[in-house]
Amino acid sequence: MTRNSRILADALHAEGIAAIVRGDRATALARWIEALGIDPAHADAAVNATLAALQLGRWAEAEALAAAAIARGHPDPRLRLWRGHARVGEGRAAAAADAYREALDADPGQPEAWYALGLVLRDLDRREAARAAFGRVLELVPDHAEAAFEAAQLDLAAGRWAQGFALWQARLRRSQPLLPERLEGDPWDGAPAPGATLLLQAEQGVGDTLQFLRYAGLAAARVGRVVVRAHAPLAPLLGRPGLPWRAARFGETVAADLHAPLLDLPRLLGCADPCADRAAWLAAEPPVRRGNVVALVWAGNPEHHNDARRSAGFDAVLPLRAVPGVEFRHFQFGAGAETAAWPELIDATAGISDFDRSAAALAACDLVIAVDTAIVHLAGALGLPAWVLTPAVADWRWGAEGTASPWYPLARVFRQSVAGDWSGPVAAVAAALAAWRKQSAMESARQGE
Repeated sequence: MTRNSRILADALHAEGIAAIVRGDRATALARWIEALGIDPAHADAAVNATLAALQLGRWAEAEALAAAAIARGHPDPRLRLWRGHARVGEGRAAAAADAYREALDADPGQPEAWYALGLVLRDLDRREAARAAFGRVLELVPDHAEAAFEAAQLDLAAGRWAQGFALWQARLRRSQPLLPERLEGDPWDGAPAPGATLLLQAEQGVGDTLQFLRYAGLAAARVGRVVVRAHAPLAPLLGRPGLPWRAARFGETVAADLHAPLLDLPRLLGCADPCADRAAWLAAEPPVRRGNVVALVWAGNPEHHNDARRSAGFDAVLPLRAVPGVEFRHFQFGAGAETAAWPELIDATAGISDFDRSAAALAACDLVIAVDTAIVHLAGALGLPAWVLTPAVADWRWGAEGTASPWYPLARVFRQSVAGDWSGPVAAVAAALAAWRKQSAMESARQGE
């Protein structure tokens, strides 16, 4: 390479740096690629161009840039890591895992590569291998909150409750805060405190709150009084008479001596299992059952980080319409014109403004069929049978395999066998629903004799 060519490549690289300073990443990438066209061995341009392509979501370009630099013997270990990231962006999890392993072969002391490998192995449903990868991160960086959080979920999915709940503390150290900066009273360690007022602070989603309220009664037995502060739409439900706490809303000041995050209760109480016998904390005298009324939900909160995987969509559940003798009532808030394709489907959301009214409407159903969203946990709290449609790699609370749930005795899990394909679990639900309807009809006939 001539001296003038090297000077021109350096100048183009410098223009790229200036573009980054201006916030123009696309121009910066173009300049660095020009520099590499003149000097393919320009080390700084190779690294910066690869990173810029990643940040712009130009996955194929990022992978090609990384591969070219690696082939030329570039020493920067991040290039192999970034090649894996590019493959993740393209949806090629298995190929990404190969790239991360190559990065770790070159330098096994990279916590970022172990963490990235753990994520793709988790998504490939290789849970124990993923758990080992996250464990390696924690050996290298003991206070790595994200790795501890991921490891905790894998432990919980596998039924390693004590270990999982201990590690799950890391969720409170992640970059996105789950709790207010300051909670009233002193932190509670689970010890008996007769006469004290304990504030239980809800966090994360409504479903998490409904799931973990089973422990609140156990906490109430150790203190004088419990206040549960939660999402405003839950307040009327949590304020029902006869429950062992007082309800408060987020933002409301509570006079408390002690506080604890609601989702810490299993650890603080020393519970070695999900206390499934306490799941139906809202159960009451059931209304008269008809044996054919089914609640249906096909999508969760679109703002949830995993919604693209966990929500099936209306078209996916439409085959259930063919099951005879069933009255379907949907609890899909915000359902649009697509429901016109199922004219018999009853909209049960009219007049529902909070979870107390949702509970009243849901209690009149015989069965709940839903994707993994808050309505499933509400059904569990009411003691209703619920059939849960889950993606191939289900959330930790539905376990790693099987049809039973350790959290809800009356729940049944229908899992995807192929990621992204809902036809299998929906067909299984349709077959089970036909059998359930036939059994209900037989029982009704016997009762009428």
